This record gives sequence, C-alpha cells and structure tokens, in this order.
Amino acid sequence: MAEPLRPKFLEVCVNTGEFEKRLTEVNMLAVNSDTKLFQDIKEEYQSVRSFRARYFLLKPVDVHFVRFSLENGYRVGIHDKPQSIPDQREMKDHGYGYDPCPMMPMPPVPANIFLHHLLKPEGHPRRVWCGRLPQKLDRSIHQSTRDGDTLAFGWGVHIIEGPHKFNILLTMLIILLSTTVVSVTWAGVREDVQGGFGIGAFLIGAQTLILMMVLAKWAET
Repeated sequence: MAEPLRPKFLEVCVNTGEFEKRLTEVNMLAVNSDTKLFQDIKEEYQSVRSFRARYFLLKPVDVHFVRFSLENGYRVGIHDKPQSIPDQREMKDHGYGYDPCPMMPMPPVPANIFLHHLLKPEGHPRRVWCGRLPQKLDRSIHQSTRDGDTLAFGWGVHIIEGPHKFNILLTMLIILLSTTVVSVTWAGVREDVQGGFGIGAFLIGAQTLILMMVLAKWAET
C-alpha cells in the first residue's frame, strides 16, 4: 500500500501597502510540473493584489528568498534576504525541505528564470525547479499562529515589483494622442489655434504629472 503524500506548502510574500506585506501559500501537493507551480504562484500573487489596474503599470522585477515572521496569520516581516534558505538543522527544527540538500548552487531559482516562468508559465511540463524551492512540510504555517501572541517564522519567496516601462511609455503615448485630438478639435471648432494647443500643452502636463504621482504611490505599495 502506497504511503500518503506528505503535505508541502510554498510560502509567497507579496507587498500590499507602503509598510505592509502579506503571506499566501501554494499547496505543492497539487503541483506536478513547473508550469503548474508558476501558474499557482501567479494566481496567488494576483489574488493578494486587489487593485488590478496597477498591474498595467507595475510588474514583478525581482524575487528574494527570505526568512520572515508571520503575525496574526497574515502580516509579514522580512528578517533576512535576498538568498535566505533554512540550513539542515533549521529544516529539521522548523519542518522545511528542498532538494538538493545542501542547496548548490545558490539561489534555488535564479531571478531571471523565476520571473520568466512567472510571467509566461505555459510550456514547462517538467519538474526542473519545483523541488529546489524551500517548502513547509506537513502543515501550513498558518497553524502555527493560532495563538495571537506568538510569531511564526518561516522561509519563502518575496516577489518584488517595479515600473513596467513599456506600458508606462504606451500610456504616455495615449495621453499625447488624446490631447492632440482635443487640441485640434478645439482649434477647428473655435478657430483658435493658439488656444487649442495651449489647452493641449496644459492637458499633457497635468496628465503626465498625475501619472507620475500614481506611479510614485504604487511604488511604495
């Protein structure tokens, strides 16, 4: 009789505010390929990120392997980065696993590979990277925080975001085209070329400033 599969969880930390990070988990029992792994990571990441409009102007640009604390079952504090994984003693004491052990070479998954698979998870039917990621064994880390006065500590990945440069330039192009239409329409209807393009210059400046303010705010979250 086959032994039951051992529960495993990948811990994923996601920024949700200027000073707030939250934890989500990927159930590794359901993962049978790198495609499934990164599809699940992407789904969990997007589920935590509630304001989807920002995805157009921000994107994942890096990944850190971190040691973190978990407060109240959701709030994350980062204690060690960017290449922190449990050693053999910590794996035994805290119930973690990865393969190979010891991990050679570091990091478990290079950032460019992780981001490529995360953004384009399809077409990776093998299990090249699944085992290399540090995974919580036997039970979810959330079961360790039922006592509200106790911090739980663990290891996982932290997805880092940055500006999506192409989409920012595309947005600015759309702003330019839309204000040009407004300016030409004003100049034609009012027979006021100077006034039309004065309005266009103001609209371009105002909309660009608003876009930069939005990006600056989102970069903090």
